[in-house]
Amino acid sequence: MSTNSPAAQAEAGMLVLLDTVPASPAVKAAAAQAAAAALDRFRARLMELSEAGNIELENLESAATTRGHAPDLAAMNAVKDGINRDAAAASRAVVARIIAAAQTILDDGAGCDAAEWFSAHGFDLSEPAMPPPITAAD
Repeated sequence: MSTNSPAAQAEAGMLVLLDTVPASPAVKAAAAQAAAAALDRFRARLMELSEAGNIELENLESAATTRGHAPDLAAMNAVKDGINRDAAAASRAVVARIIAAAQTILDDGAGCDAAEWFSAHGFDLSEPAMPPPITAAD
């Protein structure tokens, strides 16, 4: 996972929050466990998406080779775009779960909004731009 991804930023922010915001140990433990479980599910989902995307792209490449021409870039980009949309949705879901877990700590301690706390402490949870299309040079 890229250190600039929203999920990585949320994970890093959660670690800082756990270390710096006063709250009851039980609340912190439950929040840490919820965030860790969400990250585990996220990583598993990314692996599933990666494997499915690779299979689809290999099938497109194999079909093109069988027909004796280059793979259809539009079809390859459609696969890539679909996988990236699904990965972005999974990222948004894990960030939301981490923010919810962080909010329980903040409600018990500092009493501020979790999304605002992440932003104020330099953690960028905004979505990055989608990658460029696959070209013949790739």
